[in-house]
Amino acid sequence: MEQDHFFHLLQELTVDCKDDQTAFVVQDRILILKKLLESSVYRLVYSGELAYVYMRSGTDLTKPYVLISSHIDCVYTDLCATSMPTTYHGTFDNSLTNACLIDLMLRDALPDGVVVAFTGAEEQGNYDGASEVVQFVQANNDLCRLALVLDVTNEGYASCASFTLENDQGIDLFSAHRLVERLKHVRDRFVLVHDGLPDETWFYYPQFNLPTLSLCIPVDGDMHEDSGVTVRKSSIRDYQAALQTVVDCFLAY
Repeated sequence: MEQDHFFHLLQELTVDCKDDQTAFVVQDRILILKKLLESSVYRLVYSGELAYVYMRSGTDLTKPYVLISSHIDCVYTDLCATSMPTTYHGTFDNSLTNACLIDLMLRDALPDGVVVAFTGAEEQGNYDGASEVVQFVQANNDLCRLALVLDVTNEGYASCASFTLENDQGIDLFSAHRLVERLKHVRDRFVLVHDGLPDETWFYYPQFNLPTLSLCIPVDGDMHEDSGVTVRKSSIRDYQAALQTVVDCFLAY
């Protein structure tokens, strides 16, 4: 039943969303996520041309926070999502992490001190959605403990990993050690990829000096083709638990 609930959410979010690198021109997914989050404890606090930012009521940006960034633009012509006995198959870049994140938000399963951003202009690599997010929090950039980027990856699927940590930049050794210790009990379920494929981490640290890291979910297949990718159902819970752990780790000091 829990998997059925998640798949329904994934289906809802696996709809089109495109931008012209200036503004969203297809907004199907945006309309869905806005409607879903109306019933959550999170409120839309910034609505821009290429970014939507949510925070829990009462979150104070004058205190340390973690930014979670999950891009919503896609490159597919036809989108799909199907469920099989042990896997999901579909056009999941990046509706899969959108669904993982929104599920946690709807269950109020993230701690205080989280800023959630849904961004565009990621697939084209100019990261103007991420730029809007940074402008929104700019007065309090120095209080951002981590810009955590969520995405899909081909890394780790062959070794049955449930998640990957990629593109770590600007993270101090103490924080890195603490995170590895917190994840020690699942060390056989993830892989580290220090230099992964380009994503918003390539913007958050070099441009704004924000400590950053990608938390990715392994999939099999071409992430940008309409034929879709495959993800193990067992990875979903591990990925969400890892997301919670990373956020807790960087807010706990």
